[in-house]
Amino acid sequence: MMDKNVNPKNTFISSGYATCCPEITADNCGVSFASSDAGILAIEGGGTPPMVDGQTFSNCSGLDKNENFLGYQTVYVVGSEADVSALTSMGMTETILIDTEKKRSESDLWDCFIKRDVIIIEDNDEIGRALSEEVTKAIKKFAKSVTVIPIRRILKKAPQGADISCVIERCGLENAKKRFEDEMAITDPTYMFHFRAKQASEYGEDDTQFLWYPYLPIGDYSVLMAAGGTGKTFFCCAVAAFVSKGIALPGDDTTVGPERVLIISAEDTGEILKKRLENSGANLDNVLIIDCKNSEDMNFTNAPEEFEQEIMRYGAKLVIIDPWHAFLGADIDINRVNCVRPVFQKIANMAKRCNCAFLLVSHVNKRAQGENANNAATGSADFINASRSAMQIVCDESKQDVRYCVHTKSNYAPYGRTIIYRIHNDGVVWDGFSDDITKATLEQAARMKKTVSDIKKKNTEKEEIEGKLIEAVAFAAQKVESGKVARFMYEEFKASYGESIFGSYEPKRILDSIKDDLSDNYGIKMEAGILIKHDGRNGRGFSIMRVPEDTEE
Repeated sequence: MMDKNVNPKNTFISSGYATCCPEITADNCGVSFASSDAGILAIEGGGTPPMVDGQTFSNCSGLDKNENFLGYQTVYVVGSEADVSALTSMGMTETILIDTEKKRSESDLWDCFIKRDVIIIEDNDEIGRALSEEVTKAIKKFAKSVTVIPIRRILKKAPQGADISCVIERCGLENAKKRFEDEMAITDPTYMFHFRAKQASEYGEDDTQFLWYPYLPIGDYSVLMAAGGTGKTFFCCAVAAFVSKGIALPGDDTTVGPERVLIISAEDTGEILKKRLENSGANLDNVLIIDCKNSEDMNFTNAPEEFEQEIMRYGAKLVIIDPWHAFLGADIDINRVNCVRPVFQKIANMAKRCNCAFLLVSHVNKRAQGENANNAATGSADFINASRSAMQIVCDESKQDVRYCVHTKSNYAPYGRTIIYRIHNDGVVWDGFSDDITKATLEQAARMKKTVSDIKKKNTEKEEIEGKLIEAVAFAAQKVESGKVARFMYEEFKASYGESIFGSYEPKRILDSIKDDLSDNYGIKMEAGILIKHDGRNGRGFSIMRVPEDTEE
């Protein structure tokens, strides 16, 4: 039953189930436990309690979302010290009780409920119902959700004033705990709406900046896709090396450093990463590593605040996560948009608050990359859709150590040129840019089931054929009076300009590919694939006409 000497509006317990932990109370942790105008706050969690080296919190200003309260996602609200003890006896141990200072404002007290799931256990009396109403009203601006569990639903024919202790007394400890859990499982929480539309005029100007223009925007996340063995980690270490020394990255004249880089890897040891960083010329003191041995249980979905706090503590300007899906958490289905989109939004907002660039490394899959090269990314397509920049690394099969980094998505700036680099002596050597391999090249290779090198070779051959064909058609047009139409059968044209004039292509297809060039640069109108009758013979061919210079389009 509720202690009527305790102010019901400001008495709280925050907890989660824990096992094998000794009970921590006001008596054995040295923290004063008494009612005050600001109320009694009790925090409990299944991990390390918010206390360092035995330090008490009797004089603290309270736990807030940025300090000691991180990691506690569920907050339980009860009405008395007796209820706190009852919950502790049900297995909710590691409880630390805090006598908050009287000068602490009520609004500060509610900070502990920001974006948390709040469960109010309502005693079976008027004071219990008043507590439920008052707390719900007070925290609706802050909490993620509120669930009210009345004692009368847990204990049938509950007497007036029944509380948690009464349930334990009537049902036994284990049965009482099960009843609470069952009731919480079937009770739908009320989700709070904390969003407010703003007038467009209230927003400032877009001031997107880049760590590496246009590939790595600051304040958002970018994606790096690559198949296994293509050297994506080498690439990441090379980028980290330049940032760590304040050297401008390829194609970008601006420098932003030296800056700190944080690499979080689920695949490589710190020793391997150190070697690759060294061989790429990094300032090792500016690169921090959480390697595969130390990142085993790490994820940025269960405890995003802790993850963000670590980034802030390191002061990293670039955060590399390799691969991103290793840190998503076991309960998230990476193939479902509704599961992953909130995660990506949190990551993007985290990058904004930390004022850094995130580079999320992704393995590739076998989806229809011929339609869109960005389909290569592992998981839901929304992973790429939510990103503002994406790149894909591919090998040059004709040169074993050469790699191409192709810019496949760019929302903040025009597409960047394809970067060429070589893996040399366990490090990276930047080797210029390529205009021959683009996002379209990757898509063409996927459609034709060819390698990028095959497509590059084929496109080079096509460009040579197109060049020769343009010269031949322009030469033939010089013999035609301006404004007059001349027609050529394909076979006749080959006889005049060589059997290889159309290369291995179907004549109409290759002629259509140069049609705009002929019109724009030579003033020649052309139509291919027409039926021509000449000297008693019929055949397919094309027509050309030189447009008079004074003719208006």
